[in-house]
Amino acid sequence: MMNHKDAGAFEKRAPTIAEWQKEQNPTAMGTSPSPKNMASPPNAGAGTGPGSIPHDILVVVSKTKDYVRAKHSLNTSQEVMEVLSDRLRSILDDASKRALQDGRKTLMDRDFR
Repeated sequence: MMNHKDAGAFEKRAPTIAEWQKEQNPTAMGTSPSPKNMASPPNAGAGTGPGSIPHDILVVVSKTKDYVRAKHSLNTSQEVMEVLSDRLRSILDDASKRALQDGRKTLMDRDFR
């Protein structure tokens, strides 16, 4: 009987936070970042300090690209995801203002109308 190691699995460990940060700082190494080094750490949404808001992609890239390809037969560039995320932030900000004006602490579907 075969176990997972026989099926081609590779035994690797995730980098420590210090190793990951070193990979993310290309100027310290004198190289440019590679796509492999551009991944987010597990707590990327946490921000860097009090009150800081991360500028992450807010859409599911694969789902968005699949939708556009199926519906319109178009490919989608990576830059689209940043534009969509910025628009989504604006929509969320407006809806959040409505929720706060109504005295609620929960964002609801009616806040988007």
